[in-house]
Amino acid sequence: MNFEKSILYNVQSKKHLANLLRIDARKLKAVREYFSVEPFVAEINGKKRLLYNPSYFHKQLLKRMLLLLYPIGAANYVFGGIKNRDYIMNAEFHKNNKCFCLIDIKDFFPSTSSDFVYRFFRYKMNMSIDVAKICTLLTTASSRETNKLDYLPQGYPTSPYLSYLCYLEFFEQLNNISVSKNITFSCYYDDLTFSSQHFISKGTKRDIIKLIESYQFQVNKDKSRLLKNSNGVKVTGAVIRDHKLLIPNSMHLKLYKTYDKLLNDFYLSSFDQTNIVNMCDAVDGILASISRVESIENIKHIKNKVRIIREISNAITS
Repeated sequence: MNFEKSILYNVQSKKHLANLLRIDARKLKAVREYFSVEPFVAEINGKKRLLYNPSYFHKQLLKRMLLLLYPIGAANYVFGGIKNRDYIMNAEFHKNNKCFCLIDIKDFFPSTSSDFVYRFFRYKMNMSIDVAKICTLLTTASSRETNKLDYLPQGYPTSPYLSYLCYLEFFEQLNNISVSKNITFSCYYDDLTFSSQHFISKGTKRDIIKLIESYQFQVNKDKSRLLKNSNGVKVTGAVIRDHKLLIPNSMHLKLYKTYDKLLNDFYLSSFDQTNIVNMCDAVDGILASISRVESIENIKHIKNKVRIIREISNAITS
């Protein structure tokens, strides 16, 4: 990793940082006053999560910081939070293997404390003490609800990439274990996937978990398991079967449920154009995900119907 590729490397003054982030330097002297974010609870995939929605200006600032950090790059085994990489590419990384060890880290972002974030900016990015503190305050948040100290919040654009940069040694150690045992390793946020053409032992799984716990992370044992690919293995939202990627049945079910809701809402007497457009976007989004892995020839009629509904909706309200 070459941290010097980022122009944020070796920033020593607030004024320089302010120029790079395109912000009034005075606001950097009172970060928590100008950029404080209160969390809210949302249900994602049946699980309640604490999310953060920064203000428009704060979000633009974080996106700018992310853009300036991106030149640092990432190892080829990292797929979460990296530009032009996603969950499908993560699954494809393992499609030629038949034995799997899937590990899920509990509350990955909230477990990344501001200490790790500060050390990244201070020592890896060689920033001055005050600049490193400002960057840490901009990218972390706290929660009265959980009584936790500042950590990487879910909802900040910078959190996914920073979670990798702050734990480079951790991920490299996981990869080293894998290389030593002829295992393919990848990470997609808190999902760690290990696969091989050969048997992966319980001892290897124990070694991996021991390393994870040494960094004060908790392993979600209900979602962590050893598997042999006989009838298909689900890896970060895609199914690997016979060295091919497939979309899980749950995704097809979600498509038909969303499509049915769109049709029901469209034919209601109380026509709501905004809702219809949002529903069209939702169906198109699911179709786009499916089309990246499988042919949508059999469900092309859904795509055509959504296009017609969108056109009629726009014509009615124009």
